[in-house]
Amino acid sequence: MSTTTTATTAATTTAATATAATAAAATTAAITADTANTTADTVTADTAAYWRNICSEAFENDPKSNEFVMFIDQCKSIPNVTRYIFETANPEFQQHLEQLQFERLDGNKWTLSLEKLNTLAVIKKYARSDWHKKRHDELKEHLTKTLSNIAKPLDITDKQRLVLVQEFMRRHRKDVGSVPFIGALVGCLKYQLQNKHQVVEWRMNESVLTQNNEEPMEDYVRLLTGVLGFQLLYRDDADDDSDNIIIDIDDEPVHIWRMNPNLDNQFIRSALKCLPSQHNLIDYQLSSVERKPPQTIFQWICSAFTHCLSFLH
Repeated sequence: MSTTTTATTAATTTAATATAATAAAATTAAITADTANTTADTVTADTAAYWRNICSEAFENDPKSNEFVMFIDQCKSIPNVTRYIFETANPEFQQHLEQLQFERLDGNKWTLSLEKLNTLAVIKKYARSDWHKKRHDELKEHLTKTLSNIAKPLDITDKQRLVLVQEFMRRHRKDVGSVPFIGALVGCLKYQLQNKHQVVEWRMNESVLTQNNEEPMEDYVRLLTGVLGFQLLYRDDADDDSDNIIIDIDDEPVHIWRMNPNLDNQFIRSALKCLPSQHNLIDYQLSSVERKPPQTIFQWICSAFTHCLSFLH
């Protein structure tokens, strides 16, 4: 079934004040303010609730709802119009148009005033805002569980560690959503290379971990904690012990992660070869913790000898 939309200019334009009706009383005042100085041509509370539900389903990636929202949004590309005509043969779309107070002209053509479309646009904006808050809370809760489940580093060798870094990059190299995390991690590793004696701490906005949804988030935490042995020192706005230091946060929660003091420069250089060269060098600082000193030749020989003997058991 085809869905097309056309628009025509009405003969006259009214000039009064619109009041957007929504199912959510908390946003009524804000919606009214946004649609002020348009017209008295408004939508009912039931219509607002119906449209809000369609928008919410579209934001949740429901294909049918998303297609209908895109159908309505086509009118944005047609300027200087006071009344729009929508044409669709899709029965489901026609049912939505009827519920949304569109006026049926003839056949598959429906019309709605610019004022009502503006009201629907404002309702959609607040539905999106509510969805973003809900999604933010879901990701934050998932991050809390992930940090609890992946709280300790794996007992592995540097060679095994490097293989896991390579595997991580195979999964995320082409993932645009992973660019902020990977770039910041590269910056942290490079900053540690420049400082031989003190361990680096990484001040990270929480969104670096949460903005790419649940599965990548788990991979980021697994790489930091399980593979590289970073330690989470502080997480803002979490149910932690009262002993945590209070940090002034301007925009969003932050974490402070401390580099593994046992990672030597040889491993860091090998890891950086697996990672892209683009990096960030603005959110790091040196701690008072000293890095593990590099092995002497004698210590390296003893370690290699012990490792070889382990295969005889």
